Amino acid sequence: MSLSVLSIIYLIGSVTFIIGLKMLSHPATARKGNLIAAGGMTLAILGTIFLYENNGERLHNHGSHSRRRHDAGYTGHYLPV
Repeated sequence: MSLSVLSIIYLIGSVTFIIGLKMLSHPATARKGNLIAAGGMTLAILGTIFLYENNGERLHNHGSHSRRRHDAGYTGHYLPV
């Protein structure tokens, strides 16, 4: 279900981004076009953050990535060569 919702969000986001870019070509509509394009990209980013799944696993934050590196023995210190 969330994949179809995410696809619709991506479609809406990309269409609004393209419309916003088209509106940037005229000075009278440039400000509104910039807002529309930014809104479309914000919608796509939020959809990715909250709805994207890869093999049933949701996106993780950077904290979980650094925790895995710590569990693997990575300390962040380099030995001199």
